[in-house]
Parts: sequence; structure tokens; C-alpha cells
Amino acid sequence: MPNSNPNIYILIIAGMLFSLLSGLAVVLFYTRYHKRLTLEQEKIRDAKLQHQKELLYATIQSQEDERKRIGQDLHDDVGALLAKLRMMFKKVSTSFNQEEIEENKQLYTFIDKAIENVRNISHRLTPASLEFFGFSEAIEELCAITEKSTELEIELVNMATKELDEMNYTTCLHLFRVFEELLTNTIKHAKASAVKIVFSVVQNQLSCSYEDNGVGFQPSNEKSGIGMYNINSRIAIIKGTHQVTGVPNQGIRVLILFPIEKNNLNDIKNG
Repeated sequence: MPNSNPNIYILIIAGMLFSLLSGLAVVLFYTRYHKRLTLEQEKIRDAKLQHQKELLYATIQSQEDERKRIGQDLHDDVGALLAKLRMMFKKVSTSFNQEEIEENKQLYTFIDKAIENVRNISHRLTPASLEFFGFSEAIEELCAITEKSTELEIELVNMATKELDEMNYTTCLHLFRVFEELLTNTIKHAKASAVKIVFSVVQNQLSCSYEDNGVGFQPSNEKSGIGMYNINSRIAIIKGTHQVTGVPNQGIRVLILFPIEKNNLNDIKNG
């Protein structure tokens, strides 16, 4: 009997060690399982995000392809038809007397206006200046066309011409569409009389600022509408960030920042 007590203590200690080891094994197993589960969830989430990005890019690329097709059709078919109509009318008008010529001057004006409108729409759908001359030339042309066709006064300050014109075509196109959308929103909704656009370089990033003096908006409505969705999507594609601020009756300000990438302008020119 006296020798039984040490054996009991040994059994108790052994049991405690076994319980401790079992507990540690369970904790280790749970930790590894939880980590593996977390990694799997992260992989699934990353895969979903990647799929969404690919779907978004495919959708935007499809839109650009359709714009290009429509723009070319307008330029090649409708534009050419209007130009031919003008030539035919000019030829016929040689037989008009002075009174008939005066009466038909307005028709010349209508035809010329239609030709100009078709050219402007075609350029917006497929900005040739962006493809051949770079972003700086394209944004200047966009501002000039907008000023001519609306009552907006647009001040364009470009302190990053070199950096903008060294961007790859895809980035150029997305940024161009962003400013096109911003101008469209201003024209349609802002009741503004003036817009200021500034490009500069800030700490190895391109800074793009857009301001109008329109009616502004409530902060709760900042991201509403298909226009802002398109802007957000395109800025995300070029790995940029942006901030939109606005005060009712004091206009809006959009600040876009994205990394400078020096790539050949022709690298991805047609998708």
C-alpha cells in the first residue's frame, strides 16, 4: 500500500500532461484550420474581385469598340453623304438667280451645321487626336469643341504635358472619358458658366483637378448616377484615386491622382 501513492501521483501527472497536450493539439489544429479557412476565403474573395475587374474591363472595352464603330460609320457614311449633298446643291445652285440664291443661303447653313455636328460627334466617339497626337492635344480639342457648342468658359492649365503624352493609350482613353463625362455632367446638371481643369505632377503622381461653378450637390448624392459610376470605374482601372467635393450653389471639385507610367502610346492602341 505505501508504494501505491507515488503511482497515483505519476498517473495524475501523466493524465494532466495528456490533457494539456490534447488541448494544445486541439488549439493547434483549430488555429491551422482557421488559417487555412481564412486563406481559402481570401482566395475566393480575390478571385471574385478579379472576375469583377475583368468583367468591368470587358464591358468598357465593348463600349469603346461600339463607339469606334459608330464613330467611323458617322464619319465615313453620314459625313460623306452630307458633303456630297453640299457639293450637289452647290452645283445645282449655279443655275439659280440672285433671289433664289439668297433664299437658299439658309439651306447651306443647315448643311454646314449638320456636317460640323457629325464631325464633332464622330470625334467624341473616336477621338482621333488622342490616337495620333496624345492626351494633351485631345483634351484641348475636347475643351474647344465643348466651348464652341455650349456657353461654358473652360480654363485649361496643363503643367504635365510631357507626363500626360507619355501615358499608354489605354490610360489616355480612360482619363479622356473621365473628363468627357465630367463635362457632360456639368452641361446637363450643374447650370455652370465656367470650368477649370488643371494637370500637374505631385510626388511622382499625376494630379488632375476639375472644378465648375455650378449648383453643386449634397454629399449624400455624390456617387449617385451612371455618370459617377463610369467615372469611378475608369479611375479604378488606371489604378487611381479620386475625391469629389461639392457645396450646394458653389460648384464641385474633383481631384484625381494616379501613378505616372511611361509607356509607348501605341502599345494597346486598339484593344
